[in-house]
Amino acid sequence: MRPGTHMDLPFRTRYVPRYVVLANHGIEGTEWFVSDNLAQWDYQMAGQPGASFAEIGASTDPLGVRVTVEPLSLMPHSF
Repeated sequence: MRPGTHMDLPFRTRYVPRYVVLANHGIEGTEWFVSDNLAQWDYQMAGQPGASFAEIGASTDPLGVRVTVEPLSLMPHSF
């Protein structure tokens, strides 16, 4: 992802990702992860996998990278 460019398509999924790392080499980084047992994310709230939403995309205001993780997403998202 490069902030300020429209050429990088966002990553979107209906499942909670197990591991995400975002790094700006030599400057900063962010790491996000969940346990190996994803059943609590998939079944505890909705009773089935695929009721979540995750997105990683460039942001122009403020300039940066936007990360969204919703363990339960009842709103429809277009892919």
